[in-house]
Amino acid sequence: MHPFAPRGNLIWQGLEGFAATMKIIDELEASGPLESSRIFNPSIELVRLIDTENDFKNWQRAARKYPDWLTFTPIPSSEVNNTARVVIKMAGIVDCPRYVEAFWKMIDTSHQSVHWRAEAVEDPVKLCQQYDVVILCCGASVPQLFSRTTHNNQPCNQMLDVKLVRGQNIVFRTKSHNAPDIKEAVICGDYIVPKTFNSHLNEFGLQSNGEQYLLGGATHEYLDSYDVQRDDRPDLAVASQLLLPQLNKLQPLLTDQYQAVAANAA
Repeated sequence: MHPFAPRGNLIWQGLEGFAATMKIIDELEASGPLESSRIFNPSIELVRLIDTENDFKNWQRAARKYPDWLTFTPIPSSEVNNTARVVIKMAGIVDCPRYVEAFWKMIDTSHQSVHWRAEAVEDPVKLCQQYDVVILCCGASVPQLFSRTTHNNQPCNQMLDVKLVRGQNIVFRTKSHNAPDIKEAVICGDYIVPKTFNSHLNEFGLQSNGEQYLLGGATHEYLDSYDVQRDDRPDLAVASQLLLPQLNKLQPLLTDQYQAVAANAA
C-alpha cells in the first residue's frame, strides 16, 4: 500500500487516503488479538524499477517533490537509457483478508447507521434507480448479472465495456534453509513480493517450516466468457510459462534459490 500511481504521480487524495487508511488500521490492530498476524507490515522495502524515458522524468520529479516518501537512484547502464530504482519508503504490505474481516466487524459494532440486508437481485437497473450510489462487487459476474435486463430494448451487458481478465499468482519457496532472505518487493509491470503473512499459506495448501516464500504475479489472460469451474482453477504450468521470464529478470535469485510450488487464480 502506497499513494503513488505507476507513472509517478500521486493518486487522487493519495496522502489523505493513506493517512485515513493507516488510522483505520491502527484502530483495528488495537481492537483485537492480532499479534500473530499484523494487518500492516511496514518492514518490506518497495522498489519500483524504471525503464522508460517518461517514467524516469516523472519519478525523478516526484522524488524531488516528496523526499520523505521517495528515493530516486539512476542505474548506470550501457544497454538501456533512463533506468532507475525508486524506493517508496513508507509503503507496506496489507493483510487484505484480515483487514476486511476486522474492518466490517468494527463497522458492525460501532456504526449504528449501517444496515445489512441480504436479498436476491433480479433487476440491477431497477435497483440502481432506488439509491444515490450502488457499488457492484461481483467482479466477473457483472456481465452475467446485467444480461437479464434490457435498456431501450438492448441487453445491458452489451452496453458495459467490460473485459474479463484472469490473473494468476505464483508462490515460490526457498530450495534450502541457506537461501538468501529477500527483504524487498520489486515492481516493474509484474512483481515479486515477500510473503510475510504465513498464516495464509494454507490457502495454497502450504505450511511454513522456516522457508521463505515469495509471491509473484500476475498473468493477464483475456477471456471471452467466464466459467467458474475453469477460470477460478489455477494452472501452475500456464502461470509459470507466462510469468517466469519476466520474474527472473526482476529477481535473479529465483532461478537458483527458489522453486515454484503453487498458484492461485481469479
